[in-house]
Amino acid sequence: MATALNAVGHRRASWRTRDGAGAPGGEALSNVARHARAGAADVALRVRDRRLTLAVEDDGVGIGDGGRRSGLRNLAERARRAGGGMSVEASAEGGTRLA
Repeated sequence: MATALNAVGHRRASWRTRDGAGAPGGEALSNVARHARAGAADVALRVRDRRLTLAVEDDGVGIGDGGRRSGLRNLAERARRAGGGMSVEASAEGGTRLA
């Protein structure tokens, strides 16, 4: 699977914010590798006003109905504990975007 990283913005996110991005990013890419059957994944990091946004988008099969979703619940809980949130969007062409 091809993976691309795009990082933009100011580097001065808080330590708490930066430390909190590594594990969710790894978990999101792990989910893509295990479940998405994707040919490519794009990872974007953006820092604006000391707030970090991490987005992972793939061209895989998308999120189907059913399943445990425990990994997504864990990611949402990590984001909440860091003072943020999480969204999951399915593309009409296939694939998923998690931010």
